[in-house]
Amino acid sequence: MALVAVTGSPSAAEQVNTSINVSCGARDNDRATVEALNLAATLLGSNRLNLTMNITAADIPPAAGLDEEIDARFVWNARLDQNLIDGAAALIPSINITNASGTMLVNGPSSVPSFNATAPDVTVRPVAGRPANVNLGTYGGPITTTGGGIITYRVGNLQFDAALNVTGVGSFDLKLRCNVQGSNLIARTTVRDPDAPIFDPEVLNLDAAPGETVQVNLLEDIIQEGATPLMEDTLEIVESPAAGTASLDNGTFTFQSPQEPGTYSTTVQVCGEPKPDDEGIPGVSEEQTLFLGANWTNGFLAPRPVAFSLKVGDEGETPLIWTVPGRTKPLLLGAPTPENWAPENRAGLVNEYALLTDYVRPTASQIRGALEAVPAIGPGNVEVEEIFNDAERLTGFKITYVNERAEQNMPNVSLGQWYGVPPQEVLDRLLAAATGLLGGDDDDGDATPPPPPFDTLNDPDDPAQQRIADDFIGGKVLQGILNPANGPSPAEWDAYLDFRIVQPIISAAPEIIAFISGLFPAQVEIETTVEGEEPTPPQPLCAQGIIDVTVAEVQDETEGPGDDTGAGVGDAGATEVGGIQQTNGGGAGIGFVG
Repeated sequence: MALVAVTGSPSAAEQVNTSINVSCGARDNDRATVEALNLAATLLGSNRLNLTMNITAADIPPAAGLDEEIDARFVWNARLDQNLIDGAAALIPSINITNASGTMLVNGPSSVPSFNATAPDVTVRPVAGRPANVNLGTYGGPITTTGGGIITYRVGNLQFDAALNVTGVGSFDLKLRCNVQGSNLIARTTVRDPDAPIFDPEVLNLDAAPGETVQVNLLEDIIQEGATPLMEDTLEIVESPAAGTASLDNGTFTFQSPQEPGTYSTTVQVCGEPKPDDEGIPGVSEEQTLFLGANWTNGFLAPRPVAFSLKVGDEGETPLIWTVPGRTKPLLLGAPTPENWAPENRAGLVNEYALLTDYVRPTASQIRGALEAVPAIGPGNVEVEEIFNDAERLTGFKITYVNERAEQNMPNVSLGQWYGVPPQEVLDRLLAAATGLLGGDDDDGDATPPPPPFDTLNDPDDPAQQRIADDFIGGKVLQGILNPANGPSPAEWDAYLDFRIVQPIISAAPEIIAFISGLFPAQVEIETTVEGEEPTPPQPLCAQGIIDVTVAEVQDETEGPGDDTGAGVGDAGATEVGGIQQTNGGGAGIGFVG
């Protein structure tokens, strides 16, 4: 039997495969990027680029000893949001991703606090239904543990540039920075503290016969208390042997050997009380950011909200947050509802508010009061701070959970009800009507290619290509006057009308829709910028040992008649040497070995 403490020895490594969602927006509020993303919202339904990061590593140990070197190397990949790819497939031939860089944080008792990395440039060609994956680079390297505690590997930041060309609209260069949506934790390694309990001796071997039972009192003979009192009730088996039966009872380890020869390992663990000065790991209080619409302003039919509410996960919804002056307007004009605001078949309440109210920007106290009204948050448990841009314009609110809601994961906040001037309902109807124009006929991949010369014409705005199309169809019309059989065929007419009329309309549609969308107030957006985490209480000081039992192969022996030494297998006797006991599985007698 061998009992080996893990102190100072490398721990078994594990593969890591972690998914982390991130949302990317304009870096440093780059104006060109903001405008391009707003256009993307009208075409693709979102002004954020969402990614799912898949982070892998071959050998990150879940536990390590002091002064142990760890190869903390992780491969970062990302998959673009499939809804975005499906929507972009018909409009964007390619997306060139360049200048990708980021930071991985290494918190805890590590010799290296962070790693930076870059990634090679890559081109993504959107195809509906096909995942688009991007290599973001390899992060990390060797680190050395510097003390007891927990090392965490986390996504720090990620940014990149994206160049794309939207058919019929133009080229765009986006400068993007990504925020983690949820936890940024990739993996963790627990470092054993030198004040943990000690297994002594470190090596203890025991040979056993097939079917033999071996026992050792770990608490009395093997385990020594560390710097803190031993927690005897924490003694447990954390890894069972491949064969045979291992058990613990009141500190005694018992192993019933199998019949097959071999060495069978059992891993046990015991802990000491936390250090008196161990305060645990503080929790993280969640932070969220509420972004206001960039185009909100005052004036007759100027884009602006009248009121909106916020949903707190599935825990409830805030009262309406009003952006009109005074408290009397809702009483005089009536409270808006989804049914009365902008119905499709009659005049809605929006008309009254558009004519009789002005826009007043919301305040931090309004947002705070509305959130506190949700039972899942409660009074005094949230702080709200105004955010201004360089031009001293209010752009949003920073939401921080405190007191009873501090240091915990909070439900995601999202937009609930929305009442704007002009009404979002009208914009939704316009976009629905334009969907057919933008998407065109569904292409099942079996469409017949256009006849010459239209099979080589790909730019309806190119005067030279326009002239080729006009000359061809004009010549065919003249030939048809002399001989109808030589006139334009139905396929040629269809190809000409598609090139000269339909395609230019489709090309202009996104720009027109972007202009129309700008007439309506942009809705608020809410993003979790810091995911809340509960505090980690003071941790017990644990150590592990490995018990190896080697079962020897049975040698054939022939016992002659009358061979009796006076100590048969049925005899009972007890002699203890070294606290290790063996029981022969072939009879009731007990023998002891040192």
